[in-house]
Amino acid sequence: MSAIQAKGIFLLLLSLVNFVQAEAMVLEVPGLGSLRGSLSTFSSNIAIFNRIPYAKPPTPLNDLRWRPPEAYGPWKEQPRDATAFGAACLSTTPQLWANVSASENCLFLNIAAPLQNSSLLPVMVFFHGGGFLEGASNYNRPDSLVSASKSSVVVVTLNYRLHAFGFLGGAAMRGRSSDKSIGNYGIMDQREALRWVRDYISAFGGNPGSVTIFGESAGGESVVSHLTQAASYGLYHRAIIESGCDDPFVCATGTCKSTYPSSNESYTSVLNHSGCSNLECLLRASPEAIVKAAAGMGDVWGPVIDGVALMDRPQALLARGRYNNRVPILLGSNRDEYSLFVVPRENYRGWPANMSTVELETHLLNLFQGNATTVAQVMVLYSPRGSYPYPQHLGQYSPAWWMAMRVSTDGGSPVSNALGHCTARRYARWMHAGKSPSVYQYLFAHPGDEALLDLNSGGYPLPGTEPGGVLVPHASELPFVFGRLERLSHQERGLALTMVAYWVQFAKTGDPNHLDMPKWPQHTTKNDTVLQFDSEQTAHAEHNTRKEACDFWDTLAEAKI
Repeated sequence: MSAIQAKGIFLLLLSLVNFVQAEAMVLEVPGLGSLRGSLSTFSSNIAIFNRIPYAKPPTPLNDLRWRPPEAYGPWKEQPRDATAFGAACLSTTPQLWANVSASENCLFLNIAAPLQNSSLLPVMVFFHGGGFLEGASNYNRPDSLVSASKSSVVVVTLNYRLHAFGFLGGAAMRGRSSDKSIGNYGIMDQREALRWVRDYISAFGGNPGSVTIFGESAGGESVVSHLTQAASYGLYHRAIIESGCDDPFVCATGTCKSTYPSSNESYTSVLNHSGCSNLECLLRASPEAIVKAAAGMGDVWGPVIDGVALMDRPQALLARGRYNNRVPILLGSNRDEYSLFVVPRENYRGWPANMSTVELETHLLNLFQGNATTVAQVMVLYSPRGSYPYPQHLGQYSPAWWMAMRVSTDGGSPVSNALGHCTARRYARWMHAGKSPSVYQYLFAHPGDEALLDLNSGGYPLPGTEPGGVLVPHASELPFVFGRLERLSHQERGLALTMVAYWVQFAKTGDPNHLDMPKWPQHTTKNDTVLQFDSEQTAHAEHNTRKEACDFWDTLAEAKI
Protein backbone atom coordinates (compact mmCIF):
# COMPACT_ATOMS: atom_id res chain seq x y z
CA MET A 1 0.00 0.00 0.00
CA SER A 2 1.01 3.61 -0.49
CA ALA A 3 2.72 5.38 2.35
CA ILE A 4 0.78 8.55 1.58
CA GLN A 5 -2.74 8.78 2.95
CA ALA A 6 -5.01 11.70 3.81
CA LYS A 7 -6.91 12.47 7.03
CA GLY A 8 -4.20 11.18 9.30
CA ILE A 9 -4.95 7.51 8.51
CA PHE A 10 -2.32 5.02 9.51
CA LEU A 11 -1.14 2.79 6.71
CA LEU A 12 1.18 -0.20 6.78
CA LEU A 13 3.76 -0.48 4.00
CA LEU A 14 6.42 -3.16 3.92
CA SER A 15 6.14 -3.52 7.73
CA LEU A 16 6.78 0.24 8.19
CA VAL A 17 4.16 2.56 9.66
CA ASN A 18 4.09 6.07 8.20
CA PHE A 19 2.05 8.93 9.67
CA VAL A 20 0.51 11.45 7.32
CA GLN A 21 -1.56 14.48 8.23
CA ALA A 22 -3.80 15.87 5.51
CA GLU A 23 -3.41 19.49 6.59
CA ALA A 24 0.39 19.40 6.65
CA MET A 25 1.00 16.45 4.28
CA VAL A 26 3.75 15.08 6.50
CA LEU A 27 5.41 11.90 5.28
CA GLU A 28 7.92 9.76 7.17
CA VAL A 29 10.78 8.43 5.01
CA PRO A 30 12.54 5.65 6.95
CA GLY A 31 16.23 6.38 7.45
CA LEU A 32 15.95 10.04 6.42
CA GLY A 33 13.23 11.73 8.45
CA SER A 34 9.94 13.44 7.67
CA LEU A 35 8.84 15.69 4.80
CA ARG A 36 6.12 18.30 4.69
CA GLY A 37 4.63 18.37 1.22
CA SER A 38 1.52 19.78 -0.41
CA LEU A 39 -1.42 18.78 -2.53
CA SER A 40 -1.14 19.08 -6.28
CA THR A 41 -3.07 21.81 -8.07
CA PHE A 42 -3.90 19.23 -10.75
CA SER A 43 -5.65 16.81 -8.41
CA SER A 44 -6.52 16.68 -4.72
CA ASN A 45 -5.59 12.99 -4.84
CA ILE A 46 -1.92 13.71 -5.57
CA ALA A 47 0.80 14.81 -3.15
CA ILE A 48 3.97 16.54 -4.27
CA PHE A 49 7.22 16.79 -2.36
CA ASN A 50 9.84 19.21 -3.71
CA ARG A 51 13.36 20.28 -2.75
CA ILE A 52 14.41 16.84 -1.52
CA PRO A 53 18.23 16.74 -1.30
CA TYR A 54 19.66 13.54 -2.75
CA ALA A 55 23.34 14.57 -2.50
CA LYS A 56 25.41 16.95 -0.42
CA PRO A 57 25.92 20.45 -1.85
CA PRO A 58 28.81 20.17 -4.37
CA THR A 59 30.44 23.39 -3.16
CA PRO A 60 33.94 24.49 -2.11
CA LEU A 61 32.70 24.58 1.49
CA ASN A 62 32.35 20.78 1.35
CA ASP A 63 35.30 20.36 -1.03
CA LEU A 64 32.85 18.63 -3.37
CA ARG A 65 33.16 20.88 -6.42
CA TRP A 66 34.24 18.58 -9.28
CA ARG A 67 33.95 15.46 -7.19
CA PRO A 68 31.46 12.59 -7.53
CA PRO A 69 28.30 13.31 -5.51
CA GLU A 70 28.00 12.07 -1.95
CA ALA A 71 24.66 10.88 -0.53
CA TYR A 72 23.00 13.57 1.55
CA GLY A 73 21.77 11.31 4.34
CA PRO A 74 19.17 12.24 7.00
CA TRP A 75 17.73 15.76 7.04
CA LYS A 76 18.60 18.06 9.92
CA GLU A 77 15.29 19.90 9.59
CA GLN A 78 12.39 17.75 10.86
CA PRO A 79 9.99 17.82 9.17
CA ARG A 80 11.81 19.16 6.14
CA ASP A 81 9.84 21.75 4.18
CA ALA A 82 9.16 20.21 0.75
CA THR A 83 6.43 22.60 -0.36
CA ALA A 84 8.48 24.61 -2.89
CA PHE A 85 11.12 23.90 -5.53
CA GLY A 86 14.75 24.15 -4.50
CA ALA A 87 17.40 26.19 -6.25
CA ALA A 88 18.20 25.33 -9.84
CA CYS A 89 21.76 24.48 -10.84
CA LEU A 90 23.70 27.44 -12.18
CA SER A 91 22.98 28.14 -15.85
CA THR A 92 24.97 30.00 -18.48
CA THR A 93 21.80 31.97 -19.38
CA PRO A 94 20.32 33.08 -16.03
CA GLN A 95 18.73 36.12 -17.65
CA LEU A 96 16.19 33.82 -19.35
CA TRP A 97 14.81 32.46 -16.11
CA ALA A 98 11.73 33.74 -14.35
CA ASN A 99 11.28 33.53 -10.58
CA VAL A 100 13.88 30.77 -10.14
CA SER A 101 16.91 31.05 -7.88
CA ALA A 102 20.11 29.24 -8.83
CA SER A 103 23.02 27.98 -6.78
CA GLU A 104 25.77 25.38 -6.61
CA ASN A 105 23.62 23.88 -3.84
CA CYS A 106 21.09 22.47 -6.28
CA LEU A 107 21.04 18.68 -6.11
CA PHE A 108 17.35 18.30 -5.33
CA LEU A 109 14.63 16.04 -6.60
CA ASN A 110 10.84 16.36 -6.67
CA ILE A 111 8.34 13.53 -6.29
CA ALA A 112 4.64 13.40 -7.15
CA ALA A 113 2.62 10.41 -6.00
CA PRO A 114 -1.05 9.44 -5.60
CA LEU A 115 -2.46 9.69 -2.11
CA GLN A 116 -4.12 6.31 -2.34
CA ASN A 117 -3.17 3.16 -4.20
CA SER A 118 -3.37 -0.51 -3.39
CA SER A 119 0.14 -1.53 -4.47
CA LEU A 120 3.54 -0.10 -5.26
CA LEU A 121 3.44 1.82 -8.53
CA PRO A 122 5.90 2.04 -11.45
CA VAL A 123 8.31 4.98 -11.16
CA MET A 124 9.23 7.40 -13.96
CA VAL A 125 12.40 9.49 -13.46
CA PHE A 126 12.82 12.48 -15.79
CA PHE A 127 16.07 14.23 -16.81
CA HIS A 128 15.46 17.76 -18.11
CA GLY A 129 17.05 19.16 -21.26
CA GLY A 130 18.90 22.38 -21.93
CA GLY A 131 22.02 21.37 -23.83
CA PHE A 132 23.89 20.64 -20.56
CA LEU A 133 24.10 24.45 -20.32
CA GLU A 134 20.80 25.32 -18.68
CA GLY A 135 17.48 23.89 -17.59
CA ALA A 136 15.92 22.82 -14.31
CA SER A 137 13.27 20.50 -12.92
CA ASN A 138 11.16 23.50 -11.90
CA TYR A 139 9.17 23.64 -15.14
CA ASN A 140 8.38 19.96 -15.71
CA ARG A 141 5.54 19.41 -13.25
CA PRO A 142 5.68 15.76 -12.17
CA ASP A 143 2.17 15.99 -10.68
CA SER A 144 0.66 16.86 -14.07
CA LEU A 145 1.92 13.55 -15.45
CA VAL A 146 0.68 11.62 -12.41
CA SER A 147 -2.74 13.26 -12.84
CA ALA A 148 -2.89 12.53 -16.58
CA SER A 149 -1.86 8.92 -15.88
CA LYS A 150 -4.95 8.50 -13.70
CA SER A 151 -2.71 8.19 -10.65
CA SER A 152 -1.03 5.04 -11.94
CA VAL A 153 2.64 6.07 -11.63
CA VAL A 154 5.02 7.91 -9.29
CA VAL A 155 7.03 10.61 -11.10
CA VAL A 156 10.43 12.01 -10.09
CA THR A 157 12.21 15.04 -11.57
CA LEU A 158 15.63 16.34 -10.55
CA ASN A 159 18.42 18.86 -11.02
CA TYR A 160 21.99 17.94 -11.97
CA ARG A 161 25.18 19.97 -12.38
CA LEU A 162 25.52 21.83 -15.68
CA HIS A 163 28.21 23.18 -18.04
CA ALA A 164 31.60 23.63 -16.31
CA PHE A 165 30.27 22.55 -12.92
CA GLY A 166 29.00 19.25 -14.35
CA PHE A 167 31.32 18.49 -17.25
CA LEU A 168 34.74 20.08 -16.79
CA GLY A 169 37.35 17.40 -17.38
CA GLY A 170 40.93 18.59 -17.28
CA ALA A 171 43.65 16.02 -16.67
CA ALA A 172 44.64 17.91 -13.52
CA MET A 173 41.26 16.94 -12.01
CA ARG A 174 41.75 13.15 -12.09
CA GLY A 175 42.85 13.08 -8.48
CA ARG A 176 39.44 14.33 -7.34
CA SER A 177 37.76 10.99 -8.08
CA SER A 178 38.83 7.70 -6.53
CA ASP A 179 38.59 5.96 -9.90
CA LYS A 180 40.38 8.83 -11.73
CA SER A 181 37.32 9.63 -13.83
CA ILE A 182 36.76 13.21 -14.99
CA GLY A 183 34.09 15.36 -16.56
CA ASN A 184 30.91 13.34 -15.96
CA TYR A 185 29.76 14.89 -12.70
CA GLY A 186 26.32 15.81 -14.04
CA ILE A 187 25.71 12.21 -15.12
CA MET A 188 27.05 11.01 -11.75
CA ASP A 189 24.50 13.30 -10.09
CA GLN A 190 21.70 11.62 -12.03
CA ARG A 191 23.06 8.21 -11.06
CA GLU A 192 23.12 9.23 -7.39
CA ALA A 193 19.49 10.33 -7.72
CA LEU A 194 18.64 6.92 -9.16
CA ARG A 195 20.31 5.30 -6.16
CA TRP A 196 18.19 7.49 -3.90
CA VAL A 197 15.08 6.37 -5.78
CA ARG A 198 16.11 2.73 -5.39
CA ASP A 199 16.56 3.12 -1.63
CA TYR A 200 13.66 5.40 -0.66
CA ILE A 201 10.93 5.57 -3.33
CA SER A 202 8.85 2.86 -1.67
CA ALA A 203 8.02 5.35 1.10
CA PHE A 204 6.17 7.36 -1.59
CA GLY A 205 4.34 4.32 -2.96
CA GLY A 206 6.81 3.70 -5.80
CA ASN A 207 8.24 0.35 -6.84
CA PRO A 208 12.07 0.42 -6.84
CA GLY A 209 12.00 -2.68 -9.04
CA SER A 210 10.14 -0.85 -11.82
CA VAL A 211 11.98 2.35 -12.73
CA THR A 212 11.82 4.00 -16.15
CA ILE A 213 14.30 6.75 -17.00
CA PHE A 214 13.24 9.29 -19.60
CA GLY A 215 14.51 12.62 -20.78
CA GLU A 216 14.38 15.15 -23.61
CA SER A 217 17.24 16.77 -25.54
CA ALA A 218 20.23 16.77 -23.15
CA GLY A 219 17.98 14.71 -20.88
CA GLY A 220 17.57 12.17 -23.68
CA GLU A 221 21.33 12.23 -24.22
CA SER A 222 21.62 11.57 -20.48
CA VAL A 223 19.47 8.46 -20.90
CA VAL A 224 21.89 7.33 -23.62
CA SER A 225 24.75 7.93 -21.17
CA HIS A 226 23.12 5.62 -18.65
CA LEU A 227 22.63 3.03 -21.39
CA THR A 228 26.35 3.19 -22.22
CA GLN A 229 27.89 3.67 -18.76
CA ALA A 230 27.98 0.36 -16.91
CA ALA A 231 27.85 2.00 -13.48
CA SER A 232 24.19 2.86 -14.13
CA TYR A 233 23.06 -0.64 -15.10
CA GLY A 234 20.58 -2.10 -12.63
CA LEU A 235 19.31 1.29 -11.45
CA TYR A 236 16.56 1.40 -14.10
CA HIS A 237 14.47 -1.14 -15.98
CA ARG A 238 13.20 0.73 -19.06
CA ALA A 239 14.45 3.75 -21.02
CA ILE A 240 12.80 6.50 -23.09
CA ILE A 241 14.87 8.85 -25.29
CA GLU A 242 13.09 11.98 -26.55
CA SER A 243 14.99 14.00 -29.15
CA GLY A 244 18.29 12.91 -27.64
CA CYS A 245 19.85 10.83 -30.42
CA ASP A 246 22.63 13.23 -31.34
CA ASP A 247 26.23 12.94 -30.20
CA PRO A 248 27.53 16.03 -28.33
CA PHE A 249 30.17 14.23 -26.33
CA VAL A 250 33.58 15.58 -25.38
CA CYS A 251 36.89 13.75 -25.62
CA ALA A 252 39.34 13.85 -22.73
CA THR A 253 42.05 14.17 -25.37
CA GLY A 254 42.03 15.29 -28.97
CA THR A 255 42.44 11.76 -30.33
CA CYS A 256 38.79 10.67 -30.60
CA LYS A 257 36.34 12.03 -33.12
CA SER A 258 34.39 14.98 -31.73
CA THR A 259 33.00 18.31 -32.89
CA TYR A 260 33.98 19.87 -29.57
CA PRO A 261 37.36 20.93 -28.18
CA SER A 262 38.93 18.28 -25.98
CA SER A 263 38.07 18.49 -22.30
CA ASN A 264 41.67 19.56 -21.60
CA GLU A 265 41.26 22.47 -24.01
CA SER A 266 38.00 23.46 -22.31
CA TYR A 267 39.68 23.22 -18.92
CA THR A 268 42.48 25.53 -20.04
CA SER A 269 39.93 27.98 -21.44
CA VAL A 270 38.01 28.06 -18.14
CA LEU A 271 41.27 28.72 -16.29
CA ASN A 272 42.11 31.60 -18.60
CA HIS A 273 38.65 33.18 -18.57
CA SER A 274 38.29 32.91 -14.79
CA GLY A 275 41.62 34.54 -14.03
CA CYS A 276 43.12 31.35 -12.61
CA SER A 277 46.35 29.57 -13.45
CA ASN A 278 45.78 26.26 -11.65
CA LEU A 279 43.15 23.93 -10.21
CA GLU A 280 43.62 25.14 -6.63
CA CYS A 281 42.61 28.63 -7.69
CA LEU A 282 39.65 27.32 -9.67
CA LEU A 283 38.40 25.33 -6.68
CA ARG A 284 38.23 28.57 -4.69
CA ALA A 285 36.82 30.73 -7.52
CA SER A 286 33.41 32.27 -7.13
CA PRO A 287 30.49 30.50 -8.85
CA GLU A 288 29.89 33.69 -10.82
CA ALA A 289 33.43 33.60 -12.25
CA ILE A 290 32.99 30.01 -13.41
CA VAL A 291 29.58 30.73 -14.95
CA LYS A 292 31.06 33.68 -16.86
CA ALA A 293 33.98 31.58 -18.09
CA ALA A 294 31.68 28.75 -19.18
CA ALA A 295 29.23 31.10 -20.91
CA GLY A 296 32.01 32.62 -22.96
CA MET A 297 32.88 29.23 -24.45
CA GLY A 298 29.50 28.55 -26.04
CA ASP A 299 28.03 25.09 -26.58
CA VAL A 300 31.00 22.85 -25.73
CA TRP A 301 29.68 20.92 -22.76
CA GLY A 302 28.61 17.31 -22.43
CA PRO A 303 29.66 13.96 -20.97
CA VAL A 304 33.39 13.32 -21.31
CA ILE A 305 34.94 10.24 -22.89
CA ASP A 306 37.48 9.78 -20.12
CA GLY A 307 38.31 6.07 -20.47
CA VAL A 308 36.85 5.35 -17.03
CA ALA A 309 33.18 6.30 -16.77
CA LEU A 310 32.64 6.62 -20.52
CA MET A 311 34.82 4.49 -22.77
CA ASP A 312 33.94 5.83 -26.23
CA ARG A 313 31.40 7.91 -28.11
CA PRO A 314 27.96 6.54 -27.18
CA GLN A 315 27.06 6.17 -30.86
CA ALA A 316 30.12 3.98 -31.37
CA LEU A 317 29.23 1.90 -28.31
CA LEU A 318 25.65 1.47 -29.51
CA ALA A 319 26.80 0.50 -33.01
CA ARG A 320 29.05 -2.20 -31.52
CA GLY A 321 26.37 -3.50 -29.15
CA ARG A 322 28.26 -2.32 -26.06
CA TYR A 323 25.35 -0.91 -24.06
CA ASN A 324 22.67 -2.08 -21.65
CA ASN A 325 20.70 -4.34 -23.99
CA ARG A 326 18.61 -5.85 -21.20
CA VAL A 327 16.03 -3.08 -21.04
CA PRO A 328 13.16 -2.19 -23.43
CA ILE A 329 13.65 1.14 -25.21
CA LEU A 330 11.23 3.74 -26.58
CA LEU A 331 12.73 6.58 -28.59
CA GLY A 332 11.85 9.21 -31.15
CA SER A 333 12.00 12.76 -32.40
CA ASN A 334 9.91 15.71 -33.57
CA ARG A 335 9.11 16.35 -37.21
CA ASP A 336 10.93 19.71 -37.49
CA GLU A 337 13.57 19.46 -34.73
CA TYR A 338 16.01 22.02 -36.09
CA SER A 339 13.41 24.74 -36.61
CA LEU A 340 13.75 25.72 -32.94
CA PHE A 341 17.26 26.99 -33.62
CA VAL A 342 16.67 28.87 -36.88
CA VAL A 343 13.24 30.50 -36.64
CA PRO A 344 13.76 34.28 -36.98
CA ARG A 345 12.35 36.14 -33.98
CA GLU A 346 12.87 39.20 -31.82
CA ASN A 347 16.55 39.69 -30.92
CA TYR A 348 17.49 36.59 -32.93
CA ARG A 349 18.13 36.71 -36.64
CA GLY A 350 17.76 33.03 -37.46
CA TRP A 351 17.42 32.14 -41.13
CA PRO A 352 15.43 34.44 -43.42
CA ALA A 353 11.91 33.04 -43.72
CA ASN A 354 11.94 33.90 -47.42
CA MET A 355 15.25 32.10 -48.09
CA SER A 356 15.91 31.86 -51.82
CA THR A 357 17.25 28.91 -53.79
CA VAL A 358 20.54 30.74 -54.26
CA GLU A 359 20.81 31.35 -50.50
CA LEU A 360 19.98 27.69 -49.92
CA GLU A 361 22.76 26.52 -52.21
CA THR A 362 25.25 28.86 -50.52
CA HIS A 363 24.13 27.61 -47.12
CA LEU A 364 24.56 23.97 -48.15
CA LEU A 365 28.00 24.60 -49.64
CA ASN A 366 29.07 26.10 -46.30
CA LEU A 367 27.46 23.22 -44.39
CA PHE A 368 29.24 20.57 -46.45
CA GLN A 369 32.53 22.43 -46.67
CA GLY A 370 32.32 23.14 -50.38
CA ASN A 371 31.48 19.56 -51.44
CA ALA A 372 29.39 20.30 -54.53
CA THR A 373 28.61 16.60 -55.10
CA THR A 374 26.98 16.23 -51.68
CA VAL A 375 25.08 19.49 -52.17
CA ALA A 376 23.70 18.29 -55.51
CA GLN A 377 22.59 14.99 -53.95
CA VAL A 378 20.88 16.81 -51.07
CA MET A 379 19.11 19.22 -53.43
CA VAL A 380 17.62 16.28 -55.31
CA LEU A 381 16.69 14.32 -52.18
CA TYR A 382 14.92 17.25 -50.52
CA SER A 383 13.28 18.83 -53.56
CA PRO A 384 9.63 19.71 -52.86
CA ARG A 385 8.91 18.33 -56.32
CA GLY A 386 10.27 14.93 -55.34
CA SER A 387 9.10 12.25 -52.93
CA TYR A 388 10.37 13.84 -49.73
CA PRO A 389 7.36 14.64 -47.45
CA TYR A 390 6.59 18.25 -46.52
CA PRO A 391 3.39 19.51 -44.87
CA GLN A 392 0.65 20.83 -47.10
CA HIS A 393 0.94 24.31 -45.60
CA LEU A 394 4.44 25.83 -45.33
CA GLY A 395 3.30 28.94 -43.47
CA GLN A 396 5.49 32.02 -43.83
CA TYR A 397 8.56 29.96 -44.74
CA SER A 398 9.79 29.45 -48.28
CA PRO A 399 10.41 25.97 -49.76
CA ALA A 400 14.15 26.71 -49.61
CA TRP A 401 13.88 27.49 -45.86
CA TRP A 402 12.06 24.20 -45.30
CA MET A 403 14.69 22.31 -47.27
CA ALA A 404 17.56 23.82 -45.27
CA MET A 405 15.79 23.16 -41.96
CA ARG A 406 14.97 19.56 -42.82
CA VAL A 407 18.52 18.84 -44.02
CA SER A 408 19.80 19.88 -40.58
CA THR A 409 16.99 17.98 -38.85
CA ASP A 410 17.68 14.71 -40.68
CA GLY A 411 21.42 14.78 -41.23
CA GLY A 412 23.37 18.00 -41.26
CA SER A 413 27.11 18.12 -40.85
CA PRO A 414 28.39 16.19 -39.04
CA VAL A 415 25.56 13.71 -39.44
CA SER A 416 26.14 12.31 -35.95
CA ASN A 417 24.82 15.50 -34.37
CA ALA A 418 21.41 15.66 -36.09
CA LEU A 419 18.46 15.49 -33.70
CA GLY A 420 15.79 14.23 -36.07
CA HIS A 421 14.11 11.11 -37.36
CA CYS A 422 17.02 9.69 -39.35
CA THR A 423 19.36 9.64 -36.34
CA ALA A 424 16.60 8.15 -34.17
CA ARG A 425 16.07 5.47 -36.82
CA ARG A 426 19.81 4.73 -36.78
CA TYR A 427 19.69 4.31 -32.97
CA ALA A 428 16.62 2.07 -33.24
CA ARG A 429 18.42 -0.14 -35.77
CA TRP A 430 21.52 -0.41 -33.61
CA MET A 431 19.41 -1.34 -30.60
CA HIS A 432 17.43 -3.92 -32.56
CA ALA A 433 20.68 -5.41 -33.87
CA GLY A 434 22.07 -5.26 -30.31
CA LYS A 435 19.23 -7.54 -29.18
CA SER A 436 17.40 -5.11 -26.89
CA PRO A 437 14.23 -6.87 -25.64
CA SER A 438 12.09 -4.42 -27.62
CA VAL A 439 12.49 -1.11 -29.44
CA TYR A 440 9.64 1.31 -30.20
CA GLN A 441 10.15 4.45 -32.31
CA TYR A 442 7.85 7.48 -32.65
CA LEU A 443 7.66 10.67 -34.68
CA PHE A 444 5.83 13.61 -33.10
CA ALA A 445 4.35 15.60 -35.98
CA HIS A 446 1.71 17.87 -34.46
CA PRO A 447 2.08 21.67 -34.80
CA GLY A 448 0.61 23.21 -31.65
CA ASP A 449 -2.74 24.95 -31.86
CA GLU A 450 -1.31 27.58 -29.51
CA ALA A 451 2.18 28.54 -28.38
CA LEU A 452 3.77 25.65 -26.48
CA LEU A 453 5.87 26.26 -23.38
CA ASP A 454 9.54 25.41 -23.02
CA LEU A 455 9.39 23.01 -20.08
CA ASN A 456 13.17 22.77 -19.79
CA SER A 457 14.19 26.40 -19.31
CA GLY A 458 12.21 29.46 -18.37
CA GLY A 459 8.73 28.21 -19.16
CA TYR A 460 8.49 30.66 -22.06
CA PRO A 461 6.76 29.98 -25.41
CA LEU A 462 8.92 27.84 -27.69
CA PRO A 463 10.16 29.70 -30.77
CA GLY A 464 8.39 28.34 -33.83
CA THR A 465 5.13 27.62 -32.00
CA GLU A 466 2.27 30.05 -32.19
CA PRO A 467 -1.49 29.98 -32.88
CA GLY A 468 -1.96 28.51 -36.33
CA GLY A 469 1.71 27.56 -36.56
CA VAL A 470 3.05 25.00 -39.01
CA LEU A 471 6.28 23.87 -37.28
CA VAL A 472 6.95 21.01 -34.85
CA PRO A 473 10.22 22.11 -33.22
CA HIS A 474 12.54 20.55 -30.68
CA ALA A 475 10.91 20.15 -27.22
CA SER A 476 7.34 20.72 -28.48
CA GLU A 477 6.23 17.22 -27.44
CA LEU A 478 6.90 17.81 -23.73
CA PRO A 479 3.59 19.52 -22.82
CA PHE A 480 1.85 16.47 -24.33
CA VAL A 481 4.05 13.86 -22.65
CA PHE A 482 3.63 15.59 -19.29
CA GLY A 483 -0.12 15.94 -19.74
CA ARG A 484 -0.16 19.71 -19.36
CA LEU A 485 -3.81 19.79 -20.42
CA GLU A 486 -4.36 23.30 -19.08
CA ARG A 487 -1.86 24.57 -21.67
CA LEU A 488 -3.38 22.74 -24.65
CA SER A 489 -6.44 23.36 -26.79
CA HIS A 490 -9.52 21.24 -26.26
CA GLN A 491 -8.77 19.35 -29.49
CA GLU A 492 -5.20 18.60 -28.39
CA ARG A 493 -6.06 17.10 -25.02
CA GLY A 494 -7.00 13.76 -26.55
CA LEU A 495 -3.61 13.59 -28.27
CA ALA A 496 -1.85 14.40 -24.98
CA LEU A 497 -3.78 11.74 -23.06
CA THR A 498 -2.98 9.21 -25.78
CA MET A 499 0.74 9.97 -25.55
CA VAL A 500 0.66 9.81 -21.75
CA ALA A 501 -1.12 6.46 -21.95
CA TYR A 502 1.57 5.03 -24.26
CA TRP A 503 4.45 6.37 -22.13
CA VAL A 504 2.88 5.12 -18.90
CA GLN A 505 2.00 1.70 -20.33
CA PHE A 506 5.62 1.35 -21.46
CA ALA A 507 6.77 2.33 -17.95
CA LYS A 508 4.54 -0.38 -16.52
CA THR A 509 5.34 -3.25 -18.85
CA GLY A 510 8.06 -2.34 -21.37
CA ASP A 511 5.37 -2.46 -24.09
CA PRO A 512 3.45 0.79 -24.86
CA ASN A 513 0.50 -1.03 -26.43
CA HIS A 514 -2.91 -0.91 -24.83
CA LEU A 515 -6.17 -2.44 -25.99
CA ASP A 516 -7.85 0.95 -26.39
CA MET A 517 -5.11 2.53 -28.55
CA PRO A 518 -3.77 2.05 -32.09
CA LYS A 519 -1.20 -0.72 -32.39
CA TRP A 520 2.42 0.39 -31.98
CA PRO A 521 4.60 -2.22 -33.73
CA GLN A 522 8.14 -2.84 -32.56
CA HIS A 523 10.79 -1.25 -34.75
CA THR A 524 12.98 -3.58 -36.78
CA THR A 525 15.31 -2.87 -39.67
CA LYS A 526 12.99 -4.90 -41.89
CA ASN A 527 9.71 -3.19 -41.06
CA ASP A 528 11.15 0.34 -40.47
CA THR A 529 8.06 1.32 -38.47
CA VAL A 530 7.34 4.40 -36.40
CA LEU A 531 4.20 5.50 -34.59
CA GLN A 532 3.35 9.00 -35.74
CA PHE A 533 1.48 11.49 -33.58
CA ASP A 534 -0.03 14.26 -35.69
CA SER A 535 -2.97 16.64 -36.01
CA GLU A 536 -5.11 14.42 -38.21
CA GLN A 537 -5.14 11.29 -36.05
CA THR A 538 -4.04 10.74 -32.48
CA ALA A 539 -1.58 8.06 -33.63
CA HIS A 540 -0.96 5.78 -36.59
CA ALA A 541 1.85 3.48 -37.66
CA GLU A 542 3.97 4.45 -40.66
CA HIS A 543 6.58 2.50 -42.59
CA ASN A 544 9.72 3.76 -44.34
CA THR A 545 9.33 7.37 -43.18
CA ARG A 546 11.85 9.61 -45.04
CA LYS A 547 13.53 6.37 -46.12
CA GLU A 548 15.51 7.65 -49.10
CA ALA A 549 16.92 10.60 -47.14
CA CYS A 550 17.70 8.46 -44.07
CA ASP A 551 19.47 5.83 -46.18
CA PHE A 552 21.62 8.63 -47.61
CA TRP A 553 22.56 9.95 -44.16
CA ASP A 554 23.27 6.43 -42.91
CA THR A 555 25.84 6.03 -45.67
CA LEU A 556 27.60 9.23 -44.58
CA ALA A 557 27.31 8.33 -40.89
CA GLU A 558 29.07 5.00 -41.29
CA ALA A 559 32.30 6.86 -41.96
CA LYS A 560 31.92 8.78 -38.67
CA ILE A 561 31.31 5.86 -36.31
